[in-house]
Amino acid sequence: MRKRSRNFDGCWTCRLRKIKCDATKPICLRCQKAKLECKGYGIVLAWADSITVGENNELVTIPMSRTNTEEKKESGWSRRNVELVKFPKSMQFESYAKLNHVVVQLDDVSKNLKSEAYFSGPFGVYRTRKIFKKNAPVVESMSMASSDSRNSMEDGMVDSSIRKREKDSSFTERFGSIFSNTDNEFVHYELLDAAKLTIVAIKGSAYKFSEQSMFHILYPKFFANVDSDDWSPNIQIFQNFFTRKNKQIIIFSKLGETMSFLSSEHFNFIHIKTVNSGWDVLVVPLLKQNIFELVCEEYSILGNWDTYLIDRSETDVPREKLLKNLRFGVLCMSLASCTFHKFLNSNKKSPRNADDEFHVDEDLKLSIELRKFGCTVLDYHLDEYDNNSSYPQNDFYNVYLLLALILQIHLDNSFGVFENYELNFAIGDFILKEKSRWKPPSRMSHTERYLRHFLNILNIFYESTQAINFFNYSISEADRMVKYSDLNENYDLSKRTASYADEFDSSESEEHELDDRNSSHVIRVDSLESESHQPSFTIHFNKRNQQDSLTSAESKAIRDQDYQIPKHSLLESSSSTHPITPNIEDSSVYLTFGLPKSLIELFHEVIQLTNHKNVFRTKGVTPRNFPRICAETEDRLINWNVENYWKLYDNEYNPISNVATKTFISKFHEGLFYNVTSFHSALLVYYKRLIPGSPIESYQENIETCFDALEKLIAMNANSVQDISLTSFSPSFWPLLVCGCDIDLTTNKFLKQKCQDLWKAKCFTRYNYWRSKQILFEVWKRREEDKENNGFMDMIREWGIVLCLG
Repeated sequence: MRKRSRNFDGCWTCRLRKIKCDATKPICLRCQKAKLECKGYGIVLAWADSITVGENNELVTIPMSRTNTEEKKESGWSRRNVELVKFPKSMQFESYAKLNHVVVQLDDVSKNLKSEAYFSGPFGVYRTRKIFKKNAPVVESMSMASSDSRNSMEDGMVDSSIRKREKDSSFTERFGSIFSNTDNEFVHYELLDAAKLTIVAIKGSAYKFSEQSMFHILYPKFFANVDSDDWSPNIQIFQNFFTRKNKQIIIFSKLGETMSFLSSEHFNFIHIKTVNSGWDVLVVPLLKQNIFELVCEEYSILGNWDTYLIDRSETDVPREKLLKNLRFGVLCMSLASCTFHKFLNSNKKSPRNADDEFHVDEDLKLSIELRKFGCTVLDYHLDEYDNNSSYPQNDFYNVYLLLALILQIHLDNSFGVFENYELNFAIGDFILKEKSRWKPPSRMSHTERYLRHFLNILNIFYESTQAINFFNYSISEADRMVKYSDLNENYDLSKRTASYADEFDSSESEEHELDDRNSSHVIRVDSLESESHQPSFTIHFNKRNQQDSLTSAESKAIRDQDYQIPKHSLLESSSSTHPITPNIEDSSVYLTFGLPKSLIELFHEVIQLTNHKNVFRTKGVTPRNFPRICAETEDRLINWNVENYWKLYDNEYNPISNVATKTFISKFHEGLFYNVTSFHSALLVYYKRLIPGSPIESYQENIETCFDALEKLIAMNANSVQDISLTSFSPSFWPLLVCGCDIDLTTNKFLKQKCQDLWKAKCFTRYNYWRSKQILFEVWKRREEDKENNGFMDMIREWGIVLCLG
């Protein structure tokens, strides 16, 4: 699938903001509306690094010595509108099969090379035993008399060879088919059907598979998309649910059966399936209300959907039509999600799929086409959000836009499609961080605040498995001032007056206080400069005085003498105005994910540190506070305990055996404990892999703890099937990916088998995690055969993919 992107030929301000420019000269109208300075359309030059020839006749790049941070940033951090290299037709290969044919041809010719050199397209073979003479004849694979005839003959020869490649023994010896169940080095044979499901979601249910399409889905950075994604679904698909006859609406029972899958039980981002959860109480009624109003009230009068569709060429679309179009998109994605989960829960046994086919039943076909409708509608609103956001927010536009974003992310995660994540989360993050111009957060509806918070937590999970884009990533101004002030040009601690510091601190405290009081939609992590945090160890640089330092256990014992843990209820705060309609401060939103608020905040803090580390390493700078900040974060992460935030069990001390036994309050509390334990252990692995880069042998115990907790949680799910009164748990795949990629296969190979057994559980087979599993297979293979110490982020960067495992 072609990756959706924006053009970069507008003004420089719109390029930096990654939005579509209206190209109005001399000043862009979008910049005027946003009250930003338009930087114009001129050419911006940058110094290029010098290149010289090394001792072995290789090209060597000489980095220019720049001491200024801004100059370093300008050296290669901005995207330039530079024309790409254009290759002749003879050097272009549309498919991997054509390239393979040329490579095999070179191998065969090299065995019996009669001339000094042989060329085929851009490749060639030389004889190394004899000295190459200037007048030696050069044999071309095609005649050079006419370039056009050469290209046509070459293409014809390659195409005919591809059709016969199955009979070519030299080809089959070297390359296995991507569809093979035994000789497949590309997509694991257990994941082939899941990968095909991703392709039919993008290409349509009638698409015929090819190796090139499979390669593009797996390695989008390396293989071009030769098949079009531009297909249109049939608007008549709604007649499967309802129809209009004689000005009357006839609703089929299929609509009621489908709408039963709107509940949180079938939503993959809700990990704790409880009765009357926030999703069931706040979101599902809105989805059902939207379906009822559009179908029973409006469609029954109009008889068609023409007034709900917007042509992309339209300008100045009325606000009422924008809202109707967005509600229609939410309707399509709601039904698409329901039909997909109806397909998953059907007991029909799917037939064996041929190599170039994937069986698509009626429900799956409806889901694919409805998803296409919804994505087309949402794409327009994302592209035109800058213009549409100028309206007063006195309607439900932002509510439906947030809901549409969450539904599309849910659908893409179900089908395994990742191309829309970057734009969806970018616009979603902009909406969350945007100042409320028309009403304060305290006046937002409970549904809007719930959706804002929900999307923000999803965004945190998305960032944890995303390779940052240095072009548009920047460290926040608050972090630069508080944590990394030595990166500023005018850094001078002696001139920093106390009044300036007091002014900054007061503004920060007022902002935090306002966010807490007004129920801010953004999770704010407290500054690491807080005096309340006392590390459990003393950090010494260039010293080895053992007497001045305290061990972690001794320090913790000292602090526990003066600190008494208060008695907490299950929720972290008691600010809820009603148990069913929670405020944004309420921990019931976090309970949806089965994690305390403090752990998610710590998770977000670790992610920011990994991004900062990558930025500093790439720019070649080292803030002096960064090691201390990492050490403090690690200390808080190691000593984090769920007891301080959620009351899940009682410790019963046995004086005879001198052992304290956990007695859980209920099965529900026990499941929460295992879910939190698995995530906390995986977060420790995530930190140790990406921040200090510790050897994998040092945290195998954390991996085993994570898998043991997941095993117990899955066993509880098996019991909940027999007892419907028990709450079911659907843990995230994130801990499996993080811990599975760092298994030490030399000493703990049993953990690899345990990881595969875990993802075969029902809670992990509902959704399409095939990309994550393919990463695990690839990391294990490279570690066993090539002794490479790759992690999951190495594969994400190499393959150019993104994940969302919230």
